[in-house]
Amino acid sequence: MRLLLLVLLFGGLSIGVGDRSPTILYLDLFLPLWLAYQIYFGNCIPDFRDRKTTYLAIACFLAFLASAIANPLDVFKSVAAIKIYCIGFLFYGLARRKPPSLLTLSLWGAAVGVLLLYNYIHTWANLIATMNIVAVKDEVGITLGRSNYVASILLMVIPLSIVTLPNESRKKRWVKFACCIVMILGLASTLSRGALAAECVGLIICLPLMFRAGLKSRHFLAGAMVLGLVYLLLPSDILSANTQLYELKFANSDARRLDLMRETWMDFQANPLLGVGPGQLPTWIGLHAVEYEILGMNAHNLVLNALGEMGVLGGVPLLLIVALLLGRVWRNACALKTPLAVALCVSFTAVLLHNMVEASFEGEQFQIVFWITAALVPSGGEQQHIKNGSPVTSWLAGPASGGRQPWTVLS
Repeated sequence: MRLLLLVLLFGGLSIGVGDRSPTILYLDLFLPLWLAYQIYFGNCIPDFRDRKTTYLAIACFLAFLASAIANPLDVFKSVAAIKIYCIGFLFYGLARRKPPSLLTLSLWGAAVGVLLLYNYIHTWANLIATMNIVAVKDEVGITLGRSNYVASILLMVIPLSIVTLPNESRKKRWVKFACCIVMILGLASTLSRGALAAECVGLIICLPLMFRAGLKSRHFLAGAMVLGLVYLLLPSDILSANTQLYELKFANSDARRLDLMRETWMDFQANPLLGVGPGQLPTWIGLHAVEYEILGMNAHNLVLNALGEMGVLGGVPLLLIVALLLGRVWRNACALKTPLAVALCVSFTAVLLHNMVEASFEGEQFQIVFWITAALVPSGGEQQHIKNGSPVTSWLAGPASGGRQPWTVLS
């Protein structure tokens, strides 16, 4: 799994196909070889025994196919969207069979943070004195994608990295601490107002669960010290840019984004059953509102994007999967009362709040991280097994030896 995540960081190749230049990720080329090797030599067969999620995923896939066939306007984009969805769910099965270490996720997130800071130093830091701050934000991004999209990915990883710090050995604790700092700095450098707000709201909403999981006053003090360190390390240009963007947001509403949402709703009303086709929403919006291309040409809302592209037949199962996972993390956090359970609750709550203003599910990189994180959440039967085993005795940084659940060390 760590090798696949590493390959994901390198982006891909742009290949000319007619008047298009699609990007083929290196991961798409490497994954079949890795999977064949793991199945043949390592007996690593994806685990899809989570029936509710698997049945809904199959329903989504069939609905996506039906929608693509019924909407041949841009079949290439539909095929790409279906491929992204299938690879994401494949990672769910792989991660359930062999969960990644949280240290691996922390190191990978830190690498994303480093790339973002490198982009700041070599690209947009030189533009901030000569360009409008909104135009500068459009230059923020790395091989994983544009700024808001990468911010959604970091929202999933940061809480999981922070929560296991107290249980690590001294060396690993310092490594994870450094990873957390770099990820937070990287998140700030994306200039994503929605991501920062979603993380804060997610933390506030989950605060009662944190106290039930053992949050103490000393943890608030440690958090304040971390934020103070981040403030000292954060380049003044990034801090100033974030402040300016928030001031602009409060002074002027984003009418263009609202128009995109309105356009998507109109497309859904015109095609309520099958939508306009998976991945084809940008094409339809382009036909009606070309001037909005700078915004990424999607609805910037998970619900509207799902209904607009796949209609009721495909959008509802996809949203049910999201609702199922969100409900599962909240039930687990309330029942298990472990720091890791609460951290997953914070991750999912924050990232889904952010997806109300940023439709990140259309990207393969986000889907992979989302499904890997979802695989760490035990289903109903697995949760009951954990509860009946014995009391929780420690925080755990990675998978338990010999098992697939990375939740507890049982006494």
